[in-house]
Amino acid sequence: MYNYTELLQKWQSLYEAVKKLDKNAKLEIGEKATEEEIAQLEAKIGFKLPPAFKAAITEIGKSFKYSYDFSDYNVPASLDGGFRLPYEGTFEWNISELEIYEPYDQDEIEEWAEDYPEHVERVNNLQLIWFGGSRYGDEDGGEYCFDVSATTEEKPVVSYRTGVDYVEEDACIPLANSFSDYLEKTLELHGLGQNNAMYYYELWYHFEDENTQHYIKWFSNFIYTNLNDISNDFDKFLNFANNRHKLDEQTLAVLQKWVDIIKAEKEISSCAYLDKLDKLFQFTMNREELEPPISEALHLYEKPILFEKLKEIIRARKTYIVDRPSKACDIIETHIGHYAKDWILSFWQNKKTWGHQRDWTYDGIIIEPYRLESLTKHCMDITWLEEIISTNDNDDKINKEIYRSQVKKWGQIFMCVKPNWETYVRWYERGDRYCDALASGICNPLSFGRNATYNLPPKEEFTRFLDGVKEKSPEFSTGMDKAINKIYKK
Repeated sequence: MYNYTELLQKWQSLYEAVKKLDKNAKLEIGEKATEEEIAQLEAKIGFKLPPAFKAAITEIGKSFKYSYDFSDYNVPASLDGGFRLPYEGTFEWNISELEIYEPYDQDEIEEWAEDYPEHVERVNNLQLIWFGGSRYGDEDGGEYCFDVSATTEEKPVVSYRTGVDYVEEDACIPLANSFSDYLEKTLELHGLGQNNAMYYYELWYHFEDENTQHYIKWFSNFIYTNLNDISNDFDKFLNFANNRHKLDEQTLAVLQKWVDIIKAEKEISSCAYLDKLDKLFQFTMNREELEPPISEALHLYEKPILFEKLKEIIRARKTYIVDRPSKACDIIETHIGHYAKDWILSFWQNKKTWGHQRDWTYDGIIIEPYRLESLTKHCMDITWLEEIISTNDNDDKINKEIYRSQVKKWGQIFMCVKPNWETYVRWYERGDRYCDALASGICNPLSFGRNATYNLPPKEEFTRFLDGVKEKSPEFSTGMDKAINKIYKK
């Protein structure tokens, strides 16, 4: 009547697949129950065991435990559909722990009598036998029980959820018509079973929904895919690698192989390389780390093309598991470099207030101050800044407000690119707008915070140097003494 032999084989197959990812995964099965033990158990709980459960403990074992907990190298990513994929699962039963389940004591029930009479009536009519899951109000799970009040011979498996959120609604949720159906369903969910707090409704209560079926398909691919599969199918590789928090040495070797293939296709002018490269780019933007083969692959793009793709990521401002805009900025710093200098300068020239911070905006893109400083440091240099200043029209001094604004920006950029001591001296000696920008940059309260430290001389020598700067650029030297103390504070 119950095909538990085949079901047990499926559990064994699932366990062997999961074991490849989690060496500590468990599948522990106890001895088979005897008729005498069953009779004693039924006498203890005062109910006949459901036939499907009785068959399970005599054909499989009176105890059963399956559990897994994926390592850091195999933590699943999020799946489209609004819930986080589980990285651990537990499913178990043990006849020694079988008991009548009473989720609330009488004092609690009496407290609800006036405000929640319908709920009290439901609780009083409950007849449940607990066999697994969290017990007595654990918010991270549900209590898995047989509903022995059912008139059918087979008793439905239900999950009873306690807690304030469930006082006014029916917390006794049906999962399966019988224990055998419950085992089949749990197996189809790959043993997620009794450890399903975060995805309870998506996976159990709405078992036939598209999201749940998507999960089932994903998990199957995740645990049964092997290196041979991903070595010969690029899309399978991306799916395999995308669902892993870190890539082990074998997977990194396969990634390097695919990058070498893309390089070879580019050399023979094959259009296929660009399709693979674009897919690898999207894969990259969902990674927390930039693995060396990926860094190598990004250099295969023409710099203007890669730059435009990264700007689109920043403009979209979408963050899921990975902060994609920050990831794009990181790649601009490492792979675009000086090519982005005009774009970065445009932010300095188009600052405006946004929200509670003074962020920088240009061309529909918003960048936080700390990020702009970092981009400036990596993508601009002092030589280019000097060219900007030297080609600036001297007539702007006629308008003091415009000139002060220009000098302030030059000073901020000067400090961001982390000039050496020789550059300080050179700008002082050049005087005029260079010394003004130098003074403004030093007096900026943020200049020696995020952007320290520089290879500056001892405090006494630097103080004498700043005295000279104050003489040449008194208008821009307000706060110089505070800057000295901040730079050389203990």
